[in-house]
Amino acid sequence: MGRGCKLPADYFCYVCGFYVSPKQVKHNIAPGTKLCTVYKAYFRVLVGDQDKFWAPHVCCGSCPCILKGWLHGIRKCMPFAIPQIWRDPRNHHNDCYFCSIDIRKYKNITNRRKLKYSNIPSSIAPVPHSDDLPIPYALEPSSYEEEREGTSDANVSFSDEDTEMGYHLIQEELDDLIREVQLPN
Repeated sequence: MGRGCKLPADYFCYVCGFYVSPKQVKHNIAPGTKLCTVYKAYFRVLVGDQDKFWAPHVCCGSCPCILKGWLHGIRKCMPFAIPQIWRDPRNHHNDCYFCSIDIRKYKNITNRRKLKYSNIPSSIAPVPHSDDLPIPYALEPSSYEEEREGTSDANVSFSDEDTEMGYHLIQEELDDLIREVQLPN
């Protein structure tokens, strides 16, 4: 547990932010895996911060299942258009997601949805689909495989289609980016 958090980061899903008990199925998130490729295809953003100790490095059993189902046309979509956004917490008092979740009421896997999850600057909750954030269209699975084999994350290029359906920064994300690259406000 980095920085004295009440719970380790890997007790939470990187994608949805839900609590994942140590006994539940977890999937490791590793760059270059099919899970990361499908994540990018659905959310139009790369998996990030896997080199940071404050970000979860796992996801629950549900998120990969839904993403792969969407890719293969078996499931319609994720329940949200923008996944959980993780940032370096500033303190444990009011900006640490891992310290703010009270899991004492957790009894079984269905209760994880009923836990009170924080929406704080270091961890912004997923945003549901809307008219402005529609469900993305899945390409043929072979297209993702060719993309994964043919490019590295460092050489990803974006087309006009990606820009139209792309991800728009919100003010907090822009502030975070400015802080990370150390630009003056």
